[in-house]
Amino acid sequence: MIRKVPDDLVQFFTILDRYKELAKAIERGFGGVADIVSLPADRPGDLLQDIRVLESPGSS
Repeated sequence: MIRKVPDDLVQFFTILDRYKELAKAIERGFGGVADIVSLPADRPGDLLQDIRVLESPGSS
């Protein structure tokens, strides 16, 4: 897949940031558009709480 999908396309669909800034980065990139976020199992517990309060298409 690396040869088939250019880096700029991957970056368009992903968020990469430090855990403490991740909720803000998700909101900037996908706020009001995405309603599903995939996170690793070993994420900090407060990160999930921060993400749950973000607006999503189904939250209104």
